[in-house]
Amino acid sequence: MIDRFVSDCVNLYLTGTEWRGLLIDLFRKSDPRPVFEETAARYLGVSHATALASARLGLYLILSYIRQSRALPAKPEILLSAYNFFAIPHIIRAAGFEPRCVDADPATGNIDPALIEKCITPNTVALIATHSHGWPCPMDELQAICRSHRLELIEDCAHALGGDYAGKKCGSWGLASFFSLSLTKTISTYSGGLLATNNPDLHRFATEAVRDYPRPPAVPLIKKICLGTVADLLTTPLLFDLFTYYPWLLLDRYCPEVKEGIMTEPSSPVQIGSLHRSFTPFQSLMGIRQVPKVDDLVARRRENSLFLLRTLQPFSFIRPLKTDYAVTHSPVYLNLAVRSAKRTVLQKHLLRNGIDTRRGYFVHCASATGENPSLFPATQGLCDEVFFLPNHNKYSTDQIRRLGERLSACLLKPF
Repeated sequence: MIDRFVSDCVNLYLTGTEWRGLLIDLFRKSDPRPVFEETAARYLGVSHATALASARLGLYLILSYIRQSRALPAKPEILLSAYNFFAIPHIIRAAGFEPRCVDADPATGNIDPALIEKCITPNTVALIATHSHGWPCPMDELQAICRSHRLELIEDCAHALGGDYAGKKCGSWGLASFFSLSLTKTISTYSGGLLATNNPDLHRFATEAVRDYPRPPAVPLIKKICLGTVADLLTTPLLFDLFTYYPWLLLDRYCPEVKEGIMTEPSSPVQIGSLHRSFTPFQSLMGIRQVPKVDDLVARRRENSLFLLRTLQPFSFIRPLKTDYAVTHSPVYLNLAVRSAKRTVLQKHLLRNGIDTRRGYFVHCASATGENPSLFPATQGLCDEVFFLPNHNKYSTDQIRRLGERLSACLLKPF
């Protein structure tokens, strides 16, 4: 019986039979990447998908296409949510644009549609809609704003593979979208990403751009696979319960900065040259086998999340980012994001009682864009209060029920 619960697990969903089939297919002469791209495009409901070394490369290629395909002002600007992944402003600048922040909606963590038009200037050429933690942005509103002001709409779907808004898949609304396939995303190919679009010119541009990229060096790739496999084992619910929990607890007590560093990617500038790598046949074969599983994986995570959110309803000091579960959108719940003004002490209290949590890894991007962070109060509140509860689809219904009981009992205790 599992008594301790890990906040995040590696997402590798291949059976032993699938691994054996993958290794056999790896020695075939045909390139599996086109099959993976067609499978992904068909699932997303778009005309084209391009497999890439990373989601970051996807954004860079989309922006590069915009730069060469339309007339731009002298200092073109891209709007993004101030509550975002640290790399986004760096990539925007590397592509030759200026990032400009819009404050987040405190209820969802997504860009606030009510504030966008106030931020549009004659230099604005595109808007990036980041589906934070797998919660879909109001795409109909954002699409209308972009059409009204002749802006390109780009979807950041790093967290949103498997989500939809108004019956339409995330990633199929704008000019293009980009997805992450790294270790903790909906499905994983150890690393990598996708660029999805209905625009044939953009697809051609991206395909030609990556055609001559070299494969990733063998040693770093093997290292990533080995580390990913070890992480997968250590974050498996049973092994976390038996072995990983106690070292994790000691780190939190005596070296909290080390623990936080393990869970947070360093906010260093992005080196675009390092992104110029191809998507390998091995990764393509992994993707082909996992895309058909996306809907079932998301449904399991969604069921776990909704159960835990019902458990939290009596407690006013901890609340979810979103409570409107309208039928117009189906979130992924890649992370079960909640917020509390007592975040630090609450996280330590939960960990002592066997519930691991993870601090939100989005940052206040105003510091990277050169804007005043105090102008974005909702974003500051999110950065100060958001953390993630365990909701992984590796947990069974019975295990999530016991997690809910443990969570409720824990929150009733003084801390």
